[in-house]
Amino acid sequence: MFRKLLKYEWTALMRTMFPVYGAVLVISLLNGIFLSGNPILERLPLAGYAKVIMMLLYIGGMIAMWVFTAVMVMQRFYKGLLRQEGYLMFTLPVKAWQLVLSKALAAFFMAVCATIAAVLSVGLLIGQDFFVTLGQLPGAIGQLVSQALAYDKGAFAHMSIFAVEIGALCIAATFGGIYHLYTSMALGHMSGTHKIALSVVWYVVISAISNFISALMMGNISLLNKLIDQITVSYLPLHLIALIPLAVELIKLAAFAVITDYILNKKLNLE
Repeated sequence: MFRKLLKYEWTALMRTMFPVYGAVLVISLLNGIFLSGNPILERLPLAGYAKVIMMLLYIGGMIAMWVFTAVMVMQRFYKGLLRQEGYLMFTLPVKAWQLVLSKALAAFFMAVCATIAAVLSVGLLIGQDFFVTLGQLPGAIGQLVSQALAYDKGAFAHMSIFAVEIGALCIAATFGGIYHLYTSMALGHMSGTHKIALSVVWYVVISAISNFISALMMGNISLLNKLIDQITVSYLPLHLIALIPLAVELIKLAAFAVITDYILNKKLNLE
């Protein structure tokens, strides 16, 4: 059932977002054609104005893509669990945290698709050299890996682990941002009136608390680095750069998930 729920969320999101991604890519392609310096296009009347207009459309399309992504993440949670559709969703044979997780996973995948679309749009804007370089990238990475292994296998192992830690940090931060939105909306929806306004207030309050905790952690990191300087473990500071923020993000994510699940199970106030 959870797999069907995830498929349903993914389909609902992509039905709206794929046309947006397609529009951004088409605009990027047209911009790439106008910026290619083709002499035929350069001789067209008002060619300079056309370039400016197309570039403005590209910038607007990129902004709209990310705005729509954020709006869809919030809308799917708000309409699906906090309004009348919630009466149906909570009758399904799944737990509340699974309902939230399905929406969060779909939102995460949508963010990945938006990132891929943004990268491809830059490639279409720059031209074929971008894709030629992109095709050569695996070979260059393979050569770099071979050289790194030949030079220092231990250092390469630590750097590889560090890269995995950074990747985990990015994923945790993304899910933390998604659940941050969910928690804010759930808290705001506990009120009888002004639910959307209070959701915004809760988002700001939680952000302030999170920033305060992060500042405290950064202070502790500096103290920890002074302690590590007295230890002969050379690669430990490198890993702590990723592991400490990762631990903070995981703690925040767990807190958001628990609060949201509690509200949906015990304090739900459907419209």
